[in-house]
Amino acid sequence: MQTLNVGIIGWGRMGKIRAEATKNCGHQLTAVLDTDDQRLAEIKEQFPKTRTYTNLKDLPVDNVDVIFICSPPCFHLAHIAFAIEHHLPFLIEKPLSVNAGGLLGLQNTIKEKGLINAVGYMNRYRPSILHIKGGAFLGISSYWINKMYQVPWWGNVQESGGPLNEQATHLLDLNRYIMGEVKEVYATSSDNSLDFATTISIALKFENGAVGNILYSCDAATKSIGLDLYTSENKINLSGWDFNLIGPADIALSALSAQEIFDLEAGSFFNAVINNDPSLILSDTTDAIKTQTLVDAVNLSLNANAPISLKTIKNEILI
Repeated sequence: MQTLNVGIIGWGRMGKIRAEATKNCGHQLTAVLDTDDQRLAEIKEQFPKTRTYTNLKDLPVDNVDVIFICSPPCFHLAHIAFAIEHHLPFLIEKPLSVNAGGLLGLQNTIKEKGLINAVGYMNRYRPSILHIKGGAFLGISSYWINKMYQVPWWGNVQESGGPLNEQATHLLDLNRYIMGEVKEVYATSSDNSLDFATTISIALKFENGAVGNILYSCDAATKSIGLDLYTSENKINLSGWDFNLIGPADIALSALSAQEIFDLEAGSFFNAVINNDPSLILSDTTDAIKTQTLVDAVNLSLNANAPISLKTIKNEILI
């Protein structure tokens, strides 16, 4: 198997997870970029051969085959542009950015260059999600209840796009992946003293005529995540962060650990690059722009207190 030299931009939680996945998949972590010298010093303990950098222009692009972009969302556009400039295949963490503005131009360049890329919506790779995808469902109901992440940029709308953009995007993406494209959204939120919504109820109408709803909150003390799908005969329940299939009871699927799901996702990306086969990737920038646009539509609905048609606002958002 070809061994890839891997670079990582951003040594936070996801940077460390991607480094572990790189090792587990048999590839070489060559370079890591971060602005925090103290965090970079930690790398040498686990990856003594890895070079570290604090300035993007110093990243040794000639010695790197692929990169993981694990920086806060506000830096994503610049880091995607860096990957495009140096023709580096990349996997970028979700969300694509703080909003969809500026993404279309980058996406057109990615297509022109034929640059293999992936976006970190890892739940698409779960056996339970792949098992139910393609079913005939009357509707979908999902929830993601959690507490706020205690990192400086997470609660800053200018840096993260807000909790809806940074975290609830997981459910919005899964709703699209399982049910198809969304036609209309209507969102409301609870009152708070912050400049962004923290508990949100979202009604969805899909292009195929089905309906769905999402309850998201980062106001809780503990985590609770789940997804229910309804057919004309029964209910299918997926529960927990790993979306474990609870019902029907006669179906048994392998469970993946917290690291294994990221190993699986990263492995698909690595194999896509090695084999020049983008079909191995379940979420790329072309698809993730649709999720980003859906997130933006939910924000527009919150601000207008009205239903928002995806068709009518798509051209306004993708500038």
